Amino acid sequence: MRLKRFRNFIKNKLYKVNNSVNRYKLSFNKTIYLFLAYFVIILIFSLILYSPITQNETFAGQKITPLNYLDVVFTTSSAFSDTGLVIADSYNQWNIFGQALIATLIFSGGIGVFALKIFIINWIFRKTKITLTDMNLMQSERGGSGFRNPTQVVITSVKFLIAVTIIFGFSLSFYFYFTDVKMTPGIKDYLGSNYISPKGSWSLAFRFGFFHTISALNNAGFDIMSSNSIMPYYGAVELQICMIILLIIGGIGYPVIFDIKLAIEHKIKGKKGRHRFSLFSKVTFVIYFLVFAIGTLLTFLLETTSKDPHTYWNKIYVPDELMAEYNQYLSDSSLVPSSQLQYYLNNGQMYGSVFQKSFGIVFINFSSRSAGFTSVVISDFSFPTVLLIGLEMIIGASPASTGGGIRTTTFALFIMAIISMFRSRKDITLFKRQISKENTEMTFKVIALSTILIIIGTFILSTSHSLYGGKLNNINLTGIFFNVASAFGTSGLSAGGISKLNVASKIMLIIIMFVGQFGISSTLLVWKRKKNKESQFKYLEEELAIG
Repeated sequence: MRLKRFRNFIKNKLYKVNNSVNRYKLSFNKTIYLFLAYFVIILIFSLILYSPITQNETFAGQKITPLNYLDVVFTTSSAFSDTGLVIADSYNQWNIFGQALIATLIFSGGIGVFALKIFIINWIFRKTKITLTDMNLMQSERGGSGFRNPTQVVITSVKFLIAVTIIFGFSLSFYFYFTDVKMTPGIKDYLGSNYISPKGSWSLAFRFGFFHTISALNNAGFDIMSSNSIMPYYGAVELQICMIILLIIGGIGYPVIFDIKLAIEHKIKGKKGRHRFSLFSKVTFVIYFLVFAIGTLLTFLLETTSKDPHTYWNKIYVPDELMAEYNQYLSDSSLVPSSQLQYYLNNGQMYGSVFQKSFGIVFINFSSRSAGFTSVVISDFSFPTVLLIGLEMIIGASPASTGGGIRTTTFALFIMAIISMFRSRKDITLFKRQISKENTEMTFKVIALSTILIIIGTFILSTSHSLYGGKLNNINLTGIFFNVASAFGTSGLSAGGISKLNVASKIMLIIIMFVGQFGISSTLLVWKRKKNKESQFKYLEEELAIG
């Protein structure tokens, strides 16, 4: 009897607490509440990661400097926003516990905290009632709203993503156990000892398999392989294809996954006619792969036509101390190189054969959208290619996906709006559907605000340059723009110098990372009034000369 009364007492208390929390949520703007929830999660995880139990004191006989709290907050934010920008290399800075926490942040941040909550409540605990508040929070969190059957979309997608994580996690674990690193002699000399090979170690292989599966599926870009992403596996085409598959699954969006499920069911059940894909799925598919195809083609043309011997397609790896002699040799081939320089010349081109270099371009154009894995050194690309990749990162992935950026649908509407303007058409149509004026207006607002945010971010990061007393001295304005674009697209690719940024620059990147993840349109809701007071009168309308 006492036990029963105690249970009822606890149940009533929990019920009251839950009601209080729900009333508290209703009193807040949903996006503000979302930011507060994320703030609490980052605070808790950053405090744990800041503790000595998560960071290595030594690694491979070398002393590891512990990160200060701001750098830990930066890393935590980067993991939770699925970006991948880091202050220190993840493979040697964090121990197993620290890497597990980062993987947890990546998984929960990619799928979505409130999406996971809905999945747990509805599917695991079999409760069919989902509050409207939680549904709105989930849609704001994923940077998309208005898709059909949101509960079913979330449950189907999360189940599928968990299944993919398990299947690819085990598959890659066996791959890493039986397969050694694959790289050219030039890349091997470039990396030195700054990488780990898990071959022959089940402990490392399972850690590699699941960590990189989670990171790739959630378009995070974190790795525990080396000081330069997945470069030790530059020649492992099979591994990179697996990662591309994971990147696409994570980047196309929940509604598309659900739409594909409906199409498969339609086929299996033998229903009449074809399954009609939603406008969202059609636009997402076309733009996602169109941007990839155009980006790959342009990158290939830019790199193969480059005459600079130090760019990606032509590069031979030579260490900095021999660079002066190498440049003299390039200007006058009659000079006899020293034995040291001859060794590197004999290694051949750093990025190997034509096929290897071509596939490297394919991989970077898939990865740049929002993933952040790279098998090459970004600074080895020519100047136009770096700008091109930066633009791809800004476009990003699809709404309601694990990626960031302005989103593929926004880019599609922007291009169609420009085409309609040149054709003197007032309406925008896509796949025989007319787009609402509100959608079009929001598209231009997103583009404008994204541009302003990136300009402000580039300006603030420029204060870290040595010209202004900062520590950045080997990165130009293009590299700074590239890092800002990477943060906004939650990509994680870096032109270098992240660890040398000043406090203001790091805080700015943290803000940009979360704006990129939530989406500009969702972030705008923070400043939206609940009730708009309409004016009782209107002013005279007049044209103003522009442009």
